[in-house]
Amino acid sequence: MKHLLLLCFICLGFTAMAQALQFENNLKTTFEKAKVQNKPVFVEYYNSDCPVCKKVGELFNNNDKLIRFYCKSFVNYRIDISNISKSDSLFLANTKLSFSSFPYFLFFDSNENLLHVSAINLDVDFLISIGTKALNPDERTDGLAYKYNKGDRSIKTLYAYSQLVQLYNNDSLAIILADDLYKAFPKNTLGNKKSYTITKNCVNSIENGFFKFWIKNMDELEGQETDKHKGEEKPVMAEIVRKSIYSKKSKNWDLEKITEVKKYILLTELSKNPDAFFWQHETELMVEQQKYKDALLIGEKMLNEDKTAITANLNTIRHFMTIFKTANELTTVKQWLDGMVSKVKEPTDKANVLYLNAQYLVKTNQKAQALEAISIAQKYFKENNLDTKELSKLTDM
Repeated sequence: MKHLLLLCFICLGFTAMAQALQFENNLKTTFEKAKVQNKPVFVEYYNSDCPVCKKVGELFNNNDKLIRFYCKSFVNYRIDISNISKSDSLFLANTKLSFSSFPYFLFFDSNENLLHVSAINLDVDFLISIGTKALNPDERTDGLAYKYNKGDRSIKTLYAYSQLVQLYNNDSLAIILADDLYKAFPKNTLGNKKSYTITKNCVNSIENGFFKFWIKNMDELEGQETDKHKGEEKPVMAEIVRKSIYSKKSKNWDLEKITEVKKYILLTELSKNPDAFFWQHETELMVEQQKYKDALLIGEKMLNEDKTAITANLNTIRHFMTIFKTANELTTVKQWLDGMVSKVKEPTDKANVLYLNAQYLVKTNQKAQALEAISIAQKYFKENNLDTKELSKLTDM
């Protein structure tokens, strides 16, 4: 009874000295106490090596206002991802949340249902506001889907919901929400800080209106980031381009779209060599449209990018040997291959040369020479313990 009174005395803030916030030792005890005390659970997701996380820890050790609020309102637990237990790892996996950074504040009811999740900053009032939202059913994140499905398209709801669905890796819904944000945003203020913040934190597609505005107004980006993030505006835009390039939709891009995205790559300084992202897909499209010279120009660029990269250059030649069909089309590709012979030293590279030479002879219908080349290649492959399956397929062509 005395211990309970002392705990209440501390939590209600009647002591003159600040007491460090007490965290439970394990999840089982945490949720058991939550049931008994009829409180939600606060989980600090952090990394003990993270400078920001260390500063949060200092606040929980020394800031009386913050300590009193979290002691009074929650049963508290910490998960250190730098030294995570099996039970904590399983608990996080069950939430289906995916964090790319830390720290995060998570809140659960006593039955382990997620109530609220939020990234943080080091302002005490902001940290308290996170907890306050977690206690309010109208503010916390577990109600966002309901609000959205009921037609709430306010910027506040859309932004918060976008942050949540990204933690669930729901890329398709995140794109829809970013488009909804653009529809709701006042178009006469697209150049302001709020617009940039939404672009940075919610946009994952080059088709989004926010991205299209900023890519056309790159000169207005400067100064949007401050302090330690100063100068990171272009990398923010470059990341959106990168995500779009590696999205499923990019597989359906035509030549016109690829040309457009190459410009974005250069504008955002994602790379000085935009061909590197598209050359295979782009050359396939060019061959389909019988733009052989254009395809060969890209091949030349790739081969000249690093003339010492023997394996990479042979793979480039292999690609063109595959997509070109006739002897006339393959003439330049064979010249590329012949130019590699003297440079090859590694057994796997030499095997690749032998295979490509045999493939060329098969595709140009030089049957006798092809059979001889395949035989020579098979012997070399076997001597070097290399897989001969591909060679066997050549004999069936």
